[in-house]
Amino acid sequence: MPSSQNIDTRTVTPTVINPELVPVDSNLEEDLEEIQHEVVAEQARIEEATRAKIAAAHKRIEKKCWERKAEEARKAEEVRKAEEEEERKRKEEEEWVAKEKALEESWRQQLKVSCHCSCFLVGTDFSFADVETKTGGEESSVGGC
Repeated sequence: MPSSQNIDTRTVTPTVINPELVPVDSNLEEDLEEIQHEVVAEQARIEEATRAKIAAAHKRIEKKCWERKAEEARKAEEVRKAEEEEERKRKEEEEWVAKEKALEESWRQQLKVSCHCSCFLVGTDFSFADVETKTGGEESSVGGC
């Protein structure tokens, strides 16, 4: 028969409890207040972080809005400059056409005078209108003109 001394002591393990972890004189109201203060402090930290994130997002949105407005202004300025350039070119073209017409009219007047002088020197009764009808309104070198 086994004696009481043969009992396997390895299977019995004593449980050790840290006495600091066991609340001896714990006041439940004080614990509740402490937990509430910790929760309020954590909530305040979360709210402050949220406000900071919202402020940063607001600044980014303002910056993007400002950049968009600046880009729109730049594009409007480019359009305005292009329109001014087109207007300047159109006016130059109109002036060039007007100068060409004036020059052409001046040549016609010189041709008329030259033809009248040539006809006068030749002694014939010849008019520029006859030259226009004979040539179909085109300039000609009739009479050495």
